[in-house]
Amino acid sequence: MAPRRCLWLSAELPERPRNGGHVYSRGLREGLAAAGMRVEVMGLGPDDGDEGPGVIRRAVPGGMRPWFGSVVSPLPNLSYMPATSAYQLSVDVARREGGWDFVVVDHLQMAWVPKRWPELGLAQGGVPLVFATQNHEESVRLAVAAGQSRRSPKGVILRADARKAVASERRMVAAADLVTAITDADAEAFASGSPGTPVVVLPPGYVDPRVMPVPAAARSRRVAIVGSFDWHVKAANFRQFVRAADPVFAAAGIRLSVVGRVPDDVAAELGPLQATELLGWVDDLAAVLGDCRVAVVSEPDGGGFKMKALDYLFHHVPLAVTRGSVEGIDLADGRAVARADDAEALARAIVACIDDTDRLDAVAARAYRWAVDRFDWAATGLALAQAVEDRFLARSTA
Repeated sequence: MAPRRCLWLSAELPERPRNGGHVYSRGLREGLAAAGMRVEVMGLGPDDGDEGPGVIRRAVPGGMRPWFGSVVSPLPNLSYMPATSAYQLSVDVARREGGWDFVVVDHLQMAWVPKRWPELGLAQGGVPLVFATQNHEESVRLAVAAGQSRRSPKGVILRADARKAVASERRMVAAADLVTAITDADAEAFASGSPGTPVVVLPPGYVDPRVMPVPAAARSRRVAIVGSFDWHVKAANFRQFVRAADPVFAAAGIRLSVVGRVPDDVAAELGPLQATELLGWVDDLAAVLGDCRVAVVSEPDGGGFKMKALDYLFHHVPLAVTRGSVEGIDLADGRAVARADDAEALARAIVACIDDTDRLDAVAARAYRWAVDRFDWAATGLALAQAVEDRFLARSTA
C-alpha cells in the first residue's frame, strides 16, 4: 500500500530554524514521515532541497508581508503576514492537484487557508483537516493585550489584533477534524472552547546530542540564555531579565551569555551592559552550553512550551526559571536549580547557587534522566500518525 500523502502548510521554511516554532513544526513533520507517511511541506523560503527522508519541500518564493498591513485586514497580524499572493496561488495549485489524504494547517499563521480552500475538512465534504497548534493563542493574545494601556497606540492595536486572533482561532478549531496541542493545559483550553473537536497532545521531541556532561566545577561562572527575540513579547521578557540580572551578575563576577537573534533595536534599548554578551547565532551550541553552569528561562508572558528548555536539559545545564515561564516540563523533585517570582529574585538565586557545583551537577543529571525518556520526535510523529489514522483515514479505506 502506498504511504499516506499529507500536505503540510507552514508559514515559513527558513534555511535553518530561527525559533522554537520552526523547530517544533519541522520535528513534528519529520516524525510523521518517520511513521511512514509522505509529507509535502509548503512555506515561504528558499528552495534548498528536502528536509529529510519522506519530507518534500514545496518552497513558495518571497518572504512575509509587513505586519502593519493587518491593521486594515480581517486577519490578525500573524496570519496576515504569510498570506502573500504567491502563497495563495500555491495553495490553489495544491488544491487542484488533489490526491491528499489529509492537510495540516500549521499554526494560527495559516488561518487564512480555509477561506482560500473552502471545501477543506470533512464537514465540507473535502480532505480531512488537521490544525497543528503551538499555543492556545486566545489565552496568550488576550493576556498580552491586557497588559498594555488602553489609551496607548500599541494597546489599541494589540487589542484589535487579539480580537481578530480569537475569532480566527475559534473558526479554525471548529473547522478542524483534529487539533493538536503541545501541552495538556492548551488541550484542555481547546476542548473547553470546542467540545466536539478531538484534541491530541503532542509534546515536542529532541535529537539527543549525547554530549558528555562537563562537571560544573570545570565550567566558567557563566549563565546562558538561548532564544530568538523578534516577537515583541519575547523581547519584553528578555529586556526585563537582562536589566534586572546584568548589575547583579556584574557585582558577583558572573557572565550572562545570550545565544540567538537579538534585534538591533532591542539591544539598543538595553544600553551599555556590564556582564552580558550578545553572541548571536553560534555554530557550536554545545561548546557554549558546555561552559555554562546555569541556563535561564524567564518568560512570564507569552505562554507555551519553551523549546530552549530542551536545549538546556539535553546539554546537561540546570534550569533556573521564573514562575509561569515553563509549561509542559515538570520541575518537581529538584529538576530546577532555582525558581523565583521575578527576574531580579531569580538573578540573586543564581548568584546564591552558582558555586555549589555538586548540586548543579546533581540537578542537571536528574533533569536529563527525566527528559531523555519523554521527548522523542519518533514517538511524537507516531502518535500524530496514529491519531490521524484512527480519526478519519481508517474509515475512508474501510
